[in-house]
Amino acid sequence: MLPDKPIVRARVYVTSVHHHRLHVNSHLVGKGPGFAYPEYQYYQTFDIGDQLKPAGDNVFAMCVHWFAGGQGRPASTKGMIFHGVIDFADGTSLVIGSDRTWKTRPAEWILADRPPYRNGEGIPTEFSDGRLHPVGWTQQDHDDSAWSSAYEIGSHPIVPWTNVLISQENRVEEYVITPVDVQRLGEGHFVADFGKVYSGMPHVKFQGGTPGSVVKVKGDYRQQDDGRLKGTAQVTRLNYEYTLRGGTEIFEPFWYLGFRYLELENCPDGFNGSSIRIVVRHNQVDRERSSFESSSSMLNAIWNLVKRSAMLGSQECFVDTPTREQGQFTYDAYQTSLAAMKCFGERDLSQKGLREFAQSQEKWHRDTGVVNAVYPNGRKRDTPVWTQSCVFWAWEYYLETGDQELVRDIFSSW
Repeated sequence: MLPDKPIVRARVYVTSVHHHRLHVNSHLVGKGPGFAYPEYQYYQTFDIGDQLKPAGDNVFAMCVHWFAGGQGRPASTKGMIFHGVIDFADGTSLVIGSDRTWKTRPAEWILADRPPYRNGEGIPTEFSDGRLHPVGWTQQDHDDSAWSSAYEIGSHPIVPWTNVLISQENRVEEYVITPVDVQRLGEGHFVADFGKVYSGMPHVKFQGGTPGSVVKVKGDYRQQDDGRLKGTAQVTRLNYEYTLRGGTEIFEPFWYLGFRYLELENCPDGFNGSSIRIVVRHNQVDRERSSFESSSSMLNAIWNLVKRSAMLGSQECFVDTPTREQGQFTYDAYQTSLAAMKCFGERDLSQKGLREFAQSQEKWHRDTGVVNAVYPNGRKRDTPVWTQSCVFWAWEYYLETGDQELVRDIFSSW
């Protein structure tokens, strides 16, 4: 319980492996932090003053997702760090940290008897059972008596986070959009068209479903002649299954994918498709920063395509596709960065990417000068022309920003 006195500032500093959602008094504060080698782990800072209740009990809750290392993500170790500092008007402060007094519960609602990955890149599947999800787990009155005490690994720095944590300066924004069209293909069977491909998560509200009934959900870039979806794109399965709890509930997966269409089968009686949404996500940018118009409709269309692609390919890092891969590849990141800097005045994600590839060289290729082809990655991977592209990327970044400090730092590594 917080003391009964005015709060002048309240901030929390959070990190995890690999991703998390942070809630304060049921309010979703933010998500993060993204993939990084543990020795270069990022942390996020959130101002939570508006969410706190002075002279009352407050609930801090995190959902953390870890999965095995591979191309575009480090193996690292499961874990999270939470550090909160609340400053009061009388000059005193209260520090709150994650320790063994926190309670934990495994995500048993994610069904383990299904295929774990969507493709060879290791993007995880999500087949979930709403009946097993703890309702109201972010609220004060939730009964966590059956939850386990957290395992405390020690004070930072400690394995796996052995160095000073790095502030994550970029921010992913999310917003909800509705379909441009919803088709009814049969009883409880709908296909929603969002007009264009987006990167994001399905978000569907169900009401009054039969507990245990399974809704099948597919995404895709294209719709077949019969109106249905294949549910695959870029050698990736874009399917979900959600087991209804009954009553009012929201289906929203943890991970994002790229898709234009959503198909839902076996929806509850009374469902008409009007609650189908996408939570679109991408790096926060100024979308009004640039514009282009010419007498050529083709050039105008190309401009719009490039600008949208650069925006939706900017996530926690630059990705060449939100569907097949969610890691950062050297040459792809270089190209997306150039477009993002010109279209949106983007800076933070570009300098972050350049520093990360310099870190990968320090980790894997200190004696050769090679820049790893993927960040992060569990092994060396040399693509010579991609190493060369990093030099051009740094030069283009300097011409755009005049940031001599970053150029000095990374070229001292390269």
